[in-house]
Amino acid sequence: MSITHTLFDVSNILGGIVLAIGALGGLANIGSVFTKIAETVEPYKAFFGWMSLIFGVIFLFQPGCAIHDIAGIILGITLLKDELRALPAIGDFLADSGNKLTQWVNPIGIAGLVVGILGLLNWHILC
Repeated sequence: MSITHTLFDVSNILGGIVLAIGALGGLANIGSVFTKIAETVEPYKAFFGWMSLIFGVIFLFQPGCAIHDIAGIILGITLLKDELRALPAIGDFLADSGNKLTQWVNPIGIAGLVVGILGLLNWHILC
């Protein structure tokens, strides 16, 4: 496993926690831990969004687990919905897609969290 795969998985985990805090924060015993992590990572969500989006696109064109890559791309688009307008040509489309995805923010965040953890463990059971 390379450092870029590890960074991709960590960005998916942290971005997933930020997105799914509505669902994770209410969990008994560990909800407060997720809330603390989300509050700490929130200022850096754009950074993790870019990492998930860029690495997801790069890894999608390489042999591997496309499910993890697509989940990272969707997570990145959802985290970056406002910042994507600055991209030429495709930025408005991606920003509109991110705005439409916000209604599924908890499932997208949980999916990012799961594929990030599975990626760190090098378990590719979804592939």
